[in-house]
Order: sequence, then C-alpha cells, then structure tokens
Amino acid sequence: MRRNNIQEGAVFSPGWRPGDLIVEVIVIWIFFLYDVLLISYFKDIVMEITKLSSKGQVILPAAIRAAKQWKAGVKFSVESTSAGVLLRPIKSDPATTLDEVIACTGYSGKTHSLADMDNAITAETKVRHARS
Repeated sequence: MRRNNIQEGAVFSPGWRPGDLIVEVIVIWIFFLYDVLLISYFKDIVMEITKLSSKGQVILPAAIRAAKQWKAGVKFSVESTSAGVLLRPIKSDPATTLDEVIACTGYSGKTHSLADMDNAITAETKVRHARS
C-alpha cells in the first residue's frame, strides 16, 4: 500500500490531491476580496426598518436623518420606481426680502403709487388699442 506524506487522521474528501489546496486558497481569497468590495461599496448605505402609519406617514429613522442632515420641515419629491419608492429632498431657495428683489431690477428712480401704475397701464392700453 502506497503512503502519502499526509498526516494520519487528517480528513480529506475522496480523490483529494495536495494541489487542490492551492485552488481552495485562491477561491477563498476571491470570496474575501468580493466581500471587501461589497462592504466598501455599501458602507454608506444604512438599512433601517420603519412602517407605514394609518395616515400614510413614514418615519425616517434618526440615524438616516442625522447622516443626511435633514431637519424638520424638509420637503421631498416622491417617485414610484420599479425597485420601490424614492425620496429626494427638494432644495429650497434662500429667503429673500422685497428690497433684495427690487434691488436686482436695477431701477433707481422715484417710487410710484399703485394709482400711478394703474394710470400708466390704462394710458398704454389705450395707445395700443388705438393702433389696431
């Protein structure tokens, strides 16, 4: 009977050859690298469970709100997709004052009353109707 250099009592599957160990190590490394890539790809994805209330409300978990820096009052667009529902925050414009809006028009003349503006509109309307 021919003896291998393998220790007595070692458990190997039938037909196992010493060269198979290299293949097994390579396969283990491939799975390890695959797991590392998946973990690094999904590291920013936080999965939490929530439920729909009887009023159709969904509570976003505090960890997600904190990670995205969402405060109360943030508005979202809601899209139905083949994978589920997608929430996208709507970016609001910063608040402006009337003086800031008027200043951007470039008008620097005297202010006019509503009566003055109504009279100017009426006069221009009469001029345009007279042309046609």
